[in-house]
Amino acid sequence: GDSLVDVLLEFLEALVHQVLFVRELYSPELFERQRLYGIAVRRARHPDLAAYISDAVAGLKAPLASGSLAKVAIVVLRPDRTPVERFIFEPRGLDVEAVEAHLRGLLLKLQYADSYLKKLPPSCTFEVVAYT
Repeated sequence: GDSLVDVLLEFLEALVHQVLFVRELYSPELFERQRLYGIAVRRARHPDLAAYISDAVAGLKAPLASGSLAKVAIVVLRPDRTPVERFIFEPRGLDVEAVEAHLRGLLLKLQYADSYLKKLPPSCTFEVVAYT
């Protein structure tokens, strides 16, 4: 139902913000602490960036609701637009509890990203890509 889609969108939005924070695509001062489903997350305060993320995630609502969204990737790009990293979420066939557990796992894993991901080259950007 709608509630699952809304939960998914909320989590995905948080996931994008968290990736940007953890991977240091933007200055840490741009982020504020928040809690989502009992997990400490960071959220970008910059209005343009927050709006861009919000719009990108809102664009996933229809394919998510219709079940045609196979996966979503948050892709980190070098300045020449070649992908460096992909953070992938696959929503297929999950119920609310499974989705929350899956996304909570992703968010928690991201908190330790420093220990298993190399430092990014300077001036990376990102995009949110939907695969249907």
